[in-house]
Amino acid sequence: MAFADPHLQIPDSYVRAGEVPAGEVVGGADDESLELPVVDMARLLDPEHREEEIAWLGSACRSWGFFQLVNHGVDEAVIQKMKDNTVQFFELPLEDMNAVAVRPGGVEGFGHHFRSSTDKLDWTENLIIRTQPVVGINLEFWPSNPPTLRLARTAGGDLCGRCRVPFVINVGEILEVLTNGYYKSVFHRVVVDTDKDRVTVVVFQDACIAGVVKPLPELGEQRYHATNRSEYYKGQLKALRRQGEKFVDTLKK
Repeated sequence: MAFADPHLQIPDSYVRAGEVPAGEVVGGADDESLELPVVDMARLLDPEHREEEIAWLGSACRSWGFFQLVNHGVDEAVIQKMKDNTVQFFELPLEDMNAVAVRPGGVEGFGHHFRSSTDKLDWTENLIIRTQPVVGINLEFWPSNPPTLRLARTAGGDLCGRCRVPFVINVGEILEVLTNGYYKSVFHRVVVDTDKDRVTVVVFQDACIAGVVKPLPELGEQRYHATNRSEYYKGQLKALRRQGEKFVDTLKK
């Protein structure tokens, strides 16, 4: 990888040689076979097209573990405002971002949250904050700068009927367990862009399961061990931090 400063030294904790061979193209923009399936929320809600779109959604979850969702009802102005707020935060001086730094052993806040199984850091900085439920929000970790970031927590926006800006959705590990492996939670990562910064806004959606995580009984012989919900989250968080084996794989029978 070429840098503008030829004397720039990369700290060893960021060197991840061999994980992606030099020069290997992971995905090409011109290769239509690598384009994620597009699911239309409007068709899912339309009685005339619902059955066909549900089948398409199921196919995407089984074959890809990913899909793009369009016409989801979130106004493009709201999406752009969130992107702008995110960029503005990460353009702040480090000392300002550290005002909401993650605490030892914690999750919420700014910092480097994840390491690989070989103790290497990701080439990324994160700001993790809880947005739901309202009673669980800790404003200590919500940046006051830019001020519009806190305002966005309550401002919301009007729903739009035909929004073409897609959300990229991936099947989570709980959904893989619930569907007894029919839907796949795919290991995924992004690569460093040598020309510009990459900014991603990620939303984790809780499956709202009470008590136990296990396959639905109507899906045949269970291929995953049942686990207590709290233990599931502990194991998943540990796996995320260490970026080793997916926790869901440890539940397979």
